[in-house]
Amino acid sequence: MTVDTYTATGLRKDFGGVGVLGVDLEIPVGSVFGLVGPNGAGKTTLLSMLSGLSTPDSGEIGFGSAEVALCTDVPDFEPWLTAEEVLDLGIHLTRPELSPADARSVRDSVLLRVGLAGSARRRVGGFSRGMRQRLGVGAALSAGRPLVLLDEPTSGLDPDGRAMMLDLVESLRGEMTTVFSSHILADVERVCDRIAVLRDGVVVAQGETAGILGASSERTWDIDVVDEASRLASELLELPWVERASAVGQTRVSVTAVTPSAGHTGLAAALTGFGLVSLRPRDRGLEDVFDSLVGG
Repeated sequence: MTVDTYTATGLRKDFGGVGVLGVDLEIPVGSVFGLVGPNGAGKTTLLSMLSGLSTPDSGEIGFGSAEVALCTDVPDFEPWLTAEEVLDLGIHLTRPELSPADARSVRDSVLLRVGLAGSARRRVGGFSRGMRQRLGVGAALSAGRPLVLLDEPTSGLDPDGRAMMLDLVESLRGEMTTVFSSHILADVERVCDRIAVLRDGVVVAQGETAGILGASSERTWDIDVVDEASRLASELLELPWVERASAVGQTRVSVTAVTPSAGHTGLAAALTGFGLVSLRPRDRGLEDVFDSLVGG
């Protein structure tokens, strides 16, 4: 049975009040889906259940007939194997129907795609952490599964390797469905169509990346005043329409309203008596949204 959306309903894996405590997901087929959250939010536990490595206490996973490949956050391999041999072994186990020539073609294509073609015959024991990370992603891709789970795939990569990995993840859109877990929010914002934000084992926000960012835009302003930024921030925090306010040095305040309209209405009155230099709305990036969702 094929599906248009991979789903998880009420997934729960409780380790004494921590873990995954009831998660629903909707992952469109062919998309790049971001999974973000602070350490301990339940991301790795969730991926282990989605991949079948652990059994949920309760809940259902609706993947139809789709099989899953997983790259863990710290992939490891036998040190005496070469990169070619790692993929040869994986392809032999996951795709035994391939002819030797086709298997070699898949292997070589994947090594090129993850930037390891030049190190194909090096023993993995001499690889850096970043090279092992790329080999782990390559092993997941070489399995040929329609759903690939990548746990922190840019971890340990240098800037060039990270950029290459993000380009690779973007290129998978439409070719397969990719769940991309990362604590680097700029990476998630760049490559993911949809995101789910986890906090304390539950999803606190889920939807299109642009929609989540758009819902939080136009609520934050940078205010430049003639001195007294600290006093202005303190007074703003006393107002019911203010979600957050903080002084940045002596002359700037960043303020976030509970709604755009509340900010538009409240700012004019709140700034009376201060030497206003400038007032600029600031669209919030994923990092700001993430802070407001997981904070407190």
